Amino acid sequence: MRTHKLSVAATALILALVGTACGSDSDSDADAGGGGGETSEAERGSEEALRRAVEDNLAAMNAGDTDAFLAGQSARCREVTTASEAGQAMELIDTLYGDISLRELDILEFDGVNARVLGTTGIEALDDAGEQDGARWVWEEGEWRSDDCEEGATGQAADEDPAEGDTSATVPPDLAVGESHAWDDGVSVTVAALTGIPLDSLGEFDTVTEGHTPFSVELEIVNEGDQPLDLSEFGLVVEGATNGGSVDSVYLEDAEFLEGRLAPGETMDFRDAYSIDTARNGSELVIEVWRYHDDMDFEPPTWSGSVS
Repeated sequence: MRTHKLSVAATALILALVGTACGSDSDSDADAGGGGGETSEAERGSEEALRRAVEDNLAAMNAGDTDAFLAGQSARCREVTTASEAGQAMELIDTLYGDISLRELDILEFDGVNARVLGTTGIEALDDAGEQDGARWVWEEGEWRSDDCEEGATGQAADEDPAEGDTSATVPPDLAVGESHAWDDGVSVTVAALTGIPLDSLGEFDTVTEGHTPFSVELEIVNEGDQPLDLSEFGLVVEGATNGGSVDSVYLEDAEFLEGRLAPGETMDFRDAYSIDTARNGSELVIEVWRYHDDMDFEPPTWSGSVS
């Protein structure tokens, strides 16, 4: 799937920095790749420097500073994470979560050369995705650097069969507009239409980027499960699919939001407005529908189609 590598990499970048989790002590042994052997006190890093390095690397990620972010990775990790992959993953992190900060940062293991840290962000999808034994950091060339990259940029271990590692095999590579995706809990979503919005229909206070063509993404959400559905779980990522290009949000006075709950057996229609420069970037689009919940995976269903 087009988004698999990028979306897993986005989460992997965060987990590699701070091993986010709900928080608990760990009895695991440090097994960092950058340590080993006897070192003098002068060759060891401090806990204060470690905390500063974690915060600096997180700040680089929030700023989208690929060079600074990669400089905070160990030499081993830089070999398996390209600048392009890291940059795209950071863009996705910004889209999904915005700036990320640490509520807590616990140092679980520390010997001045190898360390494990465990952070809590307050973002449930990230905190629950992490490992309780934390993320590995190593003292390398006089600096603390993240060394938690067994899975590399793809989120797949080197000896892992790609088929065995795919937990979302039922998600089609691309759904056509009008097709549906269903989750195991009875919830389904359909991108029903991509419809152009006539400029003469816009109100006085409706806002569209100059030179862009406004359009709406129309969703149908169905709850055939046993529990009420929290509609705030859903989020859309819309991208140009001809030659890229910026897709901007459109402000409409009568816009509605995905909020509240959808009762079992109920269906709702939702419209979200965007715009793209069709003269420069065409009208082909890719739409990802993310669902943020306890069993969230990081490979969302994806639709492709053109504005009609």
